[in-house]
Amino acid sequence: MTPRGHFESTLRIVWRDGSFDSVDIGTQRTNYQWWSEKEVSELVSLYNGGATQLEIAQRFSTRKWIYIQEKTERLFTQKISLATMPMRVYETYLDYEAREDKSHGRVWTSMEVERLRWLVVNNALQVEIAKEFPGFTWFQINRKIYRTFGAGFLNFEPNMIKRAETYSDYLRRVEGNAKAKHDIEVMSESYTDEVGTFKDMSSEFESGC
Repeated sequence: MTPRGHFESTLRIVWRDGSFDSVDIGTQRTNYQWWSEKEVSELVSLYNGGATQLEIAQRFSTRKWIYIQEKTERLFTQKISLATMPMRVYETYLDYEAREDKSHGRVWTSMEVERLRWLVVNNALQVEIAKEFPGFTWFQINRKIYRTFGAGFLNFEPNMIKRAETYSDYLRRVEGNAKAKHDIEVMSESYTDEVGTFKDMSSEFESGC
């Protein structure tokens, strides 16, 4: 048996007449999905035809990208290189379609870079910059600033948006915190009123005695 990557091994059976048969079997995981000869042929055809990551993944929509990539690299005995890879390695095409934030792997346009440059040079706030690029997380924006201008432009105060947040994520978090704070204040006021009422009733009871 010969290991073939992280998730497959090739079992070679040699018969008495000297002939042999080979079969790929899954290893290290119980949810292995077999690749049929037709699927392998389609994968090779898609890759050779210059298909994008999404086009390849859509054909094998229930397979995680890392397994498709593993199979492709094993077939071509080389690392695969695609122009853009918006999918994350451990998600299927169906997972990608269901994900709201599809900024992963997206390429910056020249107009976006120029807009970013203008904002940074004019000392825009972190929130103002993030608002201009709602499709990118702050980590992606910060990385682009570093690669374009250097480390000297990375100090944003106040630093309100978390690394993995987009501008929309930030707004949802802030609004959620504001609502939670409001609910706590209402509960606190209600508790204070109840305590006050209880004290008044206790005073009246003691006076009556």
